[in-house]
Amino acid sequence: MQNADRLCLGCMNDNGGEAVCPICGYDSSKKNPTGTLKAGLWIEERFLVGKALDANGEGINYIGWDNYHNCIVYIREFFPLGIASRKRDGSVAFKEENAYAFNEGLLAFMELNRKVASLEDTGALLPVVAVFEHGGTAYAVSKAPASSITLRDFLLRNGGTLSFEQVRPLFLPLFTTVSLLHSAGIIHGGISPETILVCRDGKLRLTGLSIKNLRKTDSSIEAQLFHGFAAPEQYGLEGVGEIGSWTDVYAIAATVFRVLIGTNPPEATTRIEADNMSVPAKIAQQLPKSVLMALANALQIYCDDRTADMEIFKSEFLQGVPATTNAAGKTPKSGKKTKKKMSKGNRYAIIASVATACVFLVVSLVLVFTLFGDSLFGTNSVSTGNSENSVPDVYKPGELVTSYVSVDKIQTVPNLVRVSLAELLSSEQYENFKFIVTSKKYDDKIPRGTIISQNIPEGTTFKDTVEIEVVVSLGPQEIAIPNVKNMREDEAIILLLKAGFNFNNIEIIDRWDQNAKPLSIIGTEPEIGKKTNVDSKIVMYINTYTGEDLAGGEVYSSDSTTTNQ
Repeated sequence: MQNADRLCLGCMNDNGGEAVCPICGYDSSKKNPTGTLKAGLWIEERFLVGKALDANGEGINYIGWDNYHNCIVYIREFFPLGIASRKRDGSVAFKEENAYAFNEGLLAFMELNRKVASLEDTGALLPVVAVFEHGGTAYAVSKAPASSITLRDFLLRNGGTLSFEQVRPLFLPLFTTVSLLHSAGIIHGGISPETILVCRDGKLRLTGLSIKNLRKTDSSIEAQLFHGFAAPEQYGLEGVGEIGSWTDVYAIAATVFRVLIGTNPPEATTRIEADNMSVPAKIAQQLPKSVLMALANALQIYCDDRTADMEIFKSEFLQGVPATTNAAGKTPKSGKKTKKKMSKGNRYAIIASVATACVFLVVSLVLVFTLFGDSLFGTNSVSTGNSENSVPDVYKPGELVTSYVSVDKIQTVPNLVRVSLAELLSSEQYENFKFIVTSKKYDDKIPRGTIISQNIPEGTTFKDTVEIEVVVSLGPQEIAIPNVKNMREDEAIILLLKAGFNFNNIEIIDRWDQNAKPLSIIGTEPEIGKKTNVDSKIVMYINTYTGEDLAGGEVYSSDSTTTNQ
């Protein structure tokens, strides 16, 4: 069992009991804002309450520690702002006139989180480990990822956009998770880049599940809507429809819009008056038409025109399969309406701009290296092209056929030493060559990925095709750690990969240093410049200091006048 005295109440990592955490910079002398639970409080003798993270009309989120599972958790307290108040002992009270609103919300809160706790783990939700009543209110506790930032912050730090090729596999588990929620009768209502986490394992996880009253304006508690991502029906606009599964479809499509385009969609209330959702045609031309239509159908203003179901949206978006029903689950009333819907779709053509270097580019590089594994470092036969030139089977009358090269042409084997294998595989110069990698060797003089030797000597002539056995260099077995200081995490990893280090042996550890460049690498182990084996473990320390003032302020309103001691 973890010694809680060694835990930082700001990040719940073991920092040895330091007053100012070297990992996150949290000062243990600071108090949580007025109206929140005291940092360091134990609930049910199991959950340690830490720093208050944020709050909305439904309640307050804290970072915490689960002493049963020995893991970092998020503790969600039902505490409707403006209705609940805090007693001196930390319990929750409410005025008699607010009894119905409080109790109705409390029951909805517990029912929602118990449903989530019973769901199958899709990998895109934070597992709920406990739901219970305590101190006059209710709590829901979920496991926290090891390290994460919101999708919004991730985009702001990494160029603003992702490409469609990155979005497609990245969002698939999220689509499946939202569909699973709908099957359980749960409408999220708050899907946006602020409620989606990008975790260090490269996966997205959905947060922000709340009672339905939080996600609509005409409710008994203060609503929280994410403008540009909330659907028109959540604003209580007359005639657009009721909240349902299509509400989350709208939010998912709006989020994908933001990720691909780099700007938030127009707020739903403004689209009712003047629908100006559009993107430059040059950008739209780069995206598959099926994707344009999927997003267009999902972003319709009126519920009856909108894609009703996440499975339909997923099919359209990922496979280009047309939807068979409209938002209400009915067939279109007439051909005229169908034609109108299609023309709207063309207006909302959407595309990702070129994504800049980011964590997912690192993943792409790893995939490239993996794909090259069989050819660059394996023993399989690798062909650079067909042994014969491609000639049409049928010619049209009068068609002029050019650029045909006879296979009887005599060719000469060149000197391949120090030539990159990647170049051999991609260059038309080696169209009639087949290369077989027989072995791989470390070599201090021959660059990584280039040829050390060939079995057929330079100057040998041949007709048709030739098979050449080659030995490929792994580069030096020991290389110096490159200077990654002050780089972003993704930039540093790319530089290490280029140098020849193994991606699987790179570890990132958080450190906090307000005197160093925010969110950058502040050191490595082994230290920068030191030579080490390419298969060695490389630790990079990243600065978790953001450059923002950590003092903060009292951001949580409450009827209580008690301050945590």
